[in-house]
Amino acid sequence: MLSFRPVRLRDAYGVNEHRFGPAGTDRIRHDLTFDDFVSAAMYRSMLIAERSHHGDMFWDGFSAGARHEIDFFRNENTPLKVWRIDGQ
Repeated sequence: MLSFRPVRLRDAYGVNEHRFGPAGTDRIRHDLTFDDFVSAAMYRSMLIAERSHHGDMFWDGFSAGARHEIDFFRNENTPLKVWRIDGQ
């Protein structure tokens, strides 16, 4: 299993990749850095869409970040099931 997390560095933001498996956990820091958290979070979302075989998302229909992530999955041709939390 992979987990991508935006992190605050000294004067920038980056993304850590955590790899969980039977042998334990590895953490990799991606080389790209960003001036703000939003940019690092967008990069994280692109990595998720790029590396996933499929995705499940709970969405209220309003979150702009989730809308971007839906677009990233679509651009990668990665199947994504969107569960609307408003019941749709």
